[in-house]
Amino acid sequence: MTVKNALSSELIKSLPQILDEMEYDIRPTAEIAARVVIKSLPQILDDMEENIRLAAEAARGAGEAARAATKASMEGAKRAVEARRAGEKAAEEAVEAAQEASKTANRVFSDIKAELLQRIESLEERVKNLEAIPKEEVIVLREISRDEAKTEIERLFAEGNTLYYSDITKELRLDIEIVVDICEEL
Repeated sequence: MTVKNALSSELIKSLPQILDEMEYDIRPTAEIAARVVIKSLPQILDDMEENIRLAAEAARGAGEAARAATKASMEGAKRAVEARRAGEKAAEEAVEAAQEASKTANRVFSDIKAELLQRIESLEERVKNLEAIPKEEVIVLREISRDEAKTEIERLFAEGNTLYYSDITKELRLDIEIVVDICEEL
């Protein structure tokens, strides 16, 4: 015997007793009877059984959905933790890279600074050496004949001093080429 049949037979047996215990008359009037849809008890029980089955399926589906949501939530939480760790690691690596780049930049700057200071010192030394060189005075050359130049050069040698071409050029204010030619001739 099915649950439906057991319920039907019990309900049918107890229906007269239930009606006797009621204090009012439940006989439908024509108006109420027109509005009431009459179904047999087995049909009502079949409908209830179908509704219970559908509710059970819905509950199973909801349970599966809840399990899937819980699993997805746990997976999301796990991914969030992984993402946070990856973000922290990336941030640490970025800080380390920035610190290393800063150290490298400081070393390069230091090297460039040292090289520039060395160049400055070298240039200062060269300027100092250039300033120590005696300044040459401008000699305005005279234009005289070759014979006159030869006579003046012979007179300088007659004084007995050791003379260089530059000394003669400066003393007599003559072109160096003429002085060299005449000295070689003498």
